[in-house]
Amino acid sequence: KAERMLFQCLHSEAKNIENTIYKYFKKLMTSIHKYHKDFTCEYVLRLHQVQKMVLRESLRVKAFATFTEIDDMAYGIVNPEFDVLPLISQEVAEKKPEIRWVLYDLQRQYGAVYDMIDIRYLSATEMEHDMVHVDIKLGKHMMDKNKLWPTLMQASHLSPKNNSRLYFKHIPHRYRMEVHHR
Repeated sequence: KAERMLFQCLHSEAKNIENTIYKYFKKLMTSIHKYHKDFTCEYVLRLHQVQKMVLRESLRVKAFATFTEIDDMAYGIVNPEFDVLPLISQEVAEKKPEIRWVLYDLQRQYGAVYDMIDIRYLSATEMEHDMVHVDIKLGKHMMDKNKLWPTLMQASHLSPKNNSRLYFKHIPHRYRMEVHHR
């Protein structure tokens, strides 16, 4: 369990997380007690907080990742706050074992490619020759998807019950760009 926590913390890209892990190991080796559950120590508490943030982000990405099927392959684009692609790619492969897919991280410029056998991680330059024709088709799909939000909001909008302040209060900040037109 501690190994998984450290793996998730390394993928958090949090500031000074490597030093925190080093201090955690240093204290762990010198301690006799079960140090990994001692939340009074700042290093253990910080690592558990970071792990919780990364797990929450990985759940969000798994829930909101959408795939578009183009030419016998599914393409998905995500933009997570943390580097969660290595954490979720195995679960996505178990969830979609019958199709080949590519899940691309926009911020870190690399993607996970599943070919129904194993998962490979490729940088943007390695994926470039495969993705040229996909960009055109995926761009068209994203434009269609962007038209979907206003249509949905106009269809479900009830003007007498319009309380946009309350509505936006319950939407996380990162999703407000998608529904700014309401």
